[in-house]
Amino acid sequence: MKRDSIAALLLRTRQLIYPEAGGTSGHPELVDALELNLSTLGYALHTRLRSRISTLDRQSLAALHDFMMSELRSRSGADVQHKVLFRRFPQGVPTNMLAALWKRLLFHFIENPCQQCPFCGSAGTTHVLNPCRHVVCSVCFDGGNYGACPVCETHVDMNSPFFLAVPADLRDLPEEQVAFKLIQLGTDIDDDARMLFSQFCSRRTPLSESDRLDLRTLTAYFGEDCPALLPDEFPLRENMAIVVGTLLRMLDSEDARSKLTACMRSATDVLRVIAVYSGADASLERTTVTRQAVPGNSAGRQQGLLQKLLSTARTTPPRALNMRIARFEVAGLPRKLRRLFLARLESMDPESIREDMLRHRSYWVWLGEFLHPGEYAGRYPQTYEAFRLVRKRDSTGAVVARHRSFRSRLESAFDHSSARGALEILKRRPGEFARHYARLLALCGDDGEQLAVAIGEFRAALPEMATPVLLTLLGYLPVRLRTDVPRLFHPKANLSVAFFQPEHRAALPAESVRQSVEAIRLELLGRLGHSSTHDTVLIDDAMTDIIMPTSERSHSSSGINLPRGSSLQLDSGRWLRLFLHWCEPQATPERRQTRTDLDLSVGFYNEYWSPVGVCSYYNLSLGLHNGLPLARSSGDLQSANWPDGSTEFVDVDLENARQCGWRYAVMVINSYAGLPFTELERAFAGFMLRNDEFGSHFDPRTVVSRFSLDGSNGMFMPLLLDLTRMRMLWMDTYSRGQLAFNNVANSNKAITAICPAFQEYYGSGLRCSVRDLMLIRAAAARRVILRGSSIRVIDRHAGEAPAEFLQRLIAEEGARTVAELEPELQGNILATLLHGDLELPAGSSSYSLYPGSLAANVSLADLIS
Repeated sequence: MKRDSIAALLLRTRQLIYPEAGGTSGHPELVDALELNLSTLGYALHTRLRSRISTLDRQSLAALHDFMMSELRSRSGADVQHKVLFRRFPQGVPTNMLAALWKRLLFHFIENPCQQCPFCGSAGTTHVLNPCRHVVCSVCFDGGNYGACPVCETHVDMNSPFFLAVPADLRDLPEEQVAFKLIQLGTDIDDDARMLFSQFCSRRTPLSESDRLDLRTLTAYFGEDCPALLPDEFPLRENMAIVVGTLLRMLDSEDARSKLTACMRSATDVLRVIAVYSGADASLERTTVTRQAVPGNSAGRQQGLLQKLLSTARTTPPRALNMRIARFEVAGLPRKLRRLFLARLESMDPESIREDMLRHRSYWVWLGEFLHPGEYAGRYPQTYEAFRLVRKRDSTGAVVARHRSFRSRLESAFDHSSARGALEILKRRPGEFARHYARLLALCGDDGEQLAVAIGEFRAALPEMATPVLLTLLGYLPVRLRTDVPRLFHPKANLSVAFFQPEHRAALPAESVRQSVEAIRLELLGRLGHSSTHDTVLIDDAMTDIIMPTSERSHSSSGINLPRGSSLQLDSGRWLRLFLHWCEPQATPERRQTRTDLDLSVGFYNEYWSPVGVCSYYNLSLGLHNGLPLARSSGDLQSANWPDGSTEFVDVDLENARQCGWRYAVMVINSYAGLPFTELERAFAGFMLRNDEFGSHFDPRTVVSRFSLDGSNGMFMPLLLDLTRMRMLWMDTYSRGQLAFNNVANSNKAITAICPAFQEYYGSGLRCSVRDLMLIRAAAARRVILRGSSIRVIDRHAGEAPAEFLQRLIAEEGARTVAELEPELQGNILATLLHGDLELPAGSSSYSLYPGSLAANVSLADLIS
């Protein structure tokens, strides 16, 4: 089973499959059937892979077929049934919403199964649907179009004679031009798994949820062999905690545990490892719990007792409150393991332990209940005293004096406008120095002497600063020369909730910014651009619009790894089909069925962000232009019964909407009623680009992106369309919304505030792009190829320093234009591509946003490792 999980992981992430070689006599008809079924999902077999599986026996071929189809269906969302309200969609959608609403209301209140239909006068045409018990007329409602109750729009028993079969030709595969993704033959599954494990361990940016699960899977797969694969240093401590915490549950030997505990370098490392060991998140993000609160019962214990005695206590029922707490459910810790953690803490610097424990004080107060440091006060005295400190008690039980933490001393220096004092504090922690550097420059103001000292200390600390932080500063500092770019805040969380506010701070000194950016670029050049194993670097011009991720923690799990703030060019001659699928959890004796209503909508706005139209549950067909609707919805399903769930689609005619003169369209997913996203059995959404709007509703071949829905927030805005420029901005942002009844109309205030600010923020160049990073990496290569509307080749001169070559690359100085790309693809190549549409020489490394014939073997995060 472990090997199957690794095979599934590598098929999903690397498009590799590892069939064993069989005999000489195969079953070509079964291979053809496999290829045909894969083509319906948008995949094709490489010739070497086809030759290998042609040697398999019938049983092995059938097993391989089932395995590949199952994994690839789940990646696009084709592994579930997509049940819609209007089965003839995009036809059969009501255009007169007021008439449709009145019909539903009247049928709900007036229709009687014992009489003829009062609306059309027909006899014998009424049917009672189960389990909602609504009476519907097959003359007034088209039973061949509806896929749920026409009155309450919830799922019912489809065996009723009211429902007619949909003609088969309406559900055929659409006629599409498909760029197939190529599945390759893998050589050694263990070698490829080790390489992927090494890449995860070398990451310098927080992993997404799917990557964290993959790292756990790889760690469990290697088991006892895993300690030998660990790097000397984990650049990201969360990744260390995932690996070590997972292994501590599997390995009991003293040697293995000794090596694992050596990976923990701070008290926070120990805390993260215990969290992972307990099944919690290594990021130490606070968790949300529900508490029962009694309104009005806040006056204290004595008054509550008095009210009870006098029979005047309030009878208001308790209500549920969501609270965020800094604790997790701690797993059982054997005595041997507790001693291991306490001994590791004892071996660290006492001042460092106190600082780290106070930084996460609530967690450590809670964890002390399980580590029992008092039992080992004699063996681990400084650890015992640190626990006393976080509990604000000394060894005698007396209250200790308040400990001034690093953060409190730093804020005090800034509050007193002491640039020199702040600098002295920041020098001790390079990471904090980088995060507060712009603030320090602003504090120095026009004082040339203080600025020179600050910049000098910054240069000295650069080697100790993390690469993602430097990349952030590389884009951020130049933008601080302006005062018209809004500030954006993404609080640390496993879910992206954006907050904006106008920029009120003064611009930074221009010369200080110039010197700082130059120093950062030279430092990054020394890390990434002075040593390269690649002769040639190939960069697509489209990488200018792909943001380099500095954290993937809150990114939605998606079929393509598109970082937040990135934008893509769309083909205006195609239909954009948005989809949403969700399923309620199965009812159990302990948990009743909870009806959940999610809504997929598209809001349209003019160039000033004033609402001009909406396609939603209350307006299923939006306007007419050139005789065609601009947008159509497949209907509003108000339940998603287990196990099939519900699906909603919205079609947007891109070219028609552009010609109409509307500027922006925003995809919005609202939680109207029921459970939050996280409590559903499954919930995902995405979009397709289609040439043919007819045929089957869901065509996995045309799925551009499929992403999961998480969190308990009421509104999710995945993407924004600029209809004039035909560009899509990936937002991946949640808004809190209301407790219920969320829709575009009551969310317009949030939409028209967040979207323009999002555009302005990411359009300012504040975030470093993939192209910016790749030019730095390319400075040590022999040749650089830039591909866009033309193909430009820039050769490095003999003896040319990387810094000099980088300046030429940025200005494209000395570039020669070539007609064909293939003759230039020689040697070992590092490629960053929009589409994986090239055949690269063996040993090359590549990233592609859209996999094609070329399967990517590195991710964006790997490019800065």
